[in-house]
Amino acid sequence: GHDTAVDRTLPESWAMRAATGMVMEPWWFMILGLSDPRLQVTTIEEPLDIAPGVIGSPDGYLKGIDSLLELKSQTGWKFSYNVKNDIFSESPEHVAQCQLYMHGAGVEWTLYLAAAADPSLIKWVKKFFAKEKDKASYDNYPFFLVEWVRYDPKQATALLQRMEMIRGDKDEEEPVERDYDPATTKWPCQLGCRWRAQCEVAG
Repeated sequence: GHDTAVDRTLPESWAMRAATGMVMEPWWFMILGLSDPRLQVTTIEEPLDIAPGVIGSPDGYLKGIDSLLELKSQTGWKFSYNVKNDIFSESPEHVAQCQLYMHGAGVEWTLYLAAAADPSLIKWVKKFFAKEKDKASYDNYPFFLVEWVRYDPKQATALLQRMEMIRGDKDEEEPVERDYDPATTKWPCQLGCRWRAQCEVAG
């Protein structure tokens, strides 16, 4: 078995970042609008109807270009790897979220903007471990990144099919096999899982 207490409580850092996000969203709306009139952001009042029992709430709508806006706050290495590579390889879960939002909204593009939650720390760590000749290059290390995500009907369909499979599993009397090996650190226990008690008994 494993200690499931951590699965049942919201990490303090998550709560803090959620509160910070509520403050930062209007700031990013302002910055985007000042950078280009086409990027004026309006909020989406009604949740998107994505699938039966599934709704979504994008962070904003860019009316000037009929696109969605998705904002993320990311800590150190996650943000750093996104900058080095791209969100498609490093944050596929966020790309999937964008795909479902676009499916629900009927638009073709999402502007994805990720900001570093700890920009000064990232810059310091990058410079500390860099070779002497490369240290200066991190003086202007970005504290945000912007990428466009285009709607992919095939990916959206695959995600919707997975939702349908999960709904079917919930109707079964026996818990389904776990998706991940706990050794990968991707433990699948989730708040509200109807099979939690059975899994804990089984170890």
